[in-house]
Amino acid sequence: MSQRDKQQTATQQTSVRKYLYLVTEHEEEDRVGGISVMDSQMSRPTKNNEAPIRIIDEEKEDFRIVGKKVGMGYHDFESEDAYDDNDRFVEVVEKKLGEIDEEWLDKADVPEEVRP
Repeated sequence: MSQRDKQQTATQQTSVRKYLYLVTEHEEEDRVGGISVMDSQMSRPTKNNEAPIRIIDEEKEDFRIVGKKVGMGYHDFESEDAYDDNDRFVEVVEKKLGEIDEEWLDKADVPEEVRP
């Protein structure tokens, strides 16, 4: 087996944990209802709780709040390939949407066809 084949096999066998967040408010309206994905867990928000989205304002050299998001928990994808598979990702997001309160789905204006 070539070195490249060994690396691909190792990648396929490694699970990939991703933390998901639902954007419920944002100063850029087109972001509301979007899903934010992180490699590591944020201290806030926790699952099914809402917290501010902060960005660095370089002019003021301070943070500024641009919206809010709700924690949806995490998912362990079977591999990088599974994470990159759009159909698999949509499945996971739909499942995770079912694990948070409906009030957040309403606030984010999540369409009925993607709700659990």
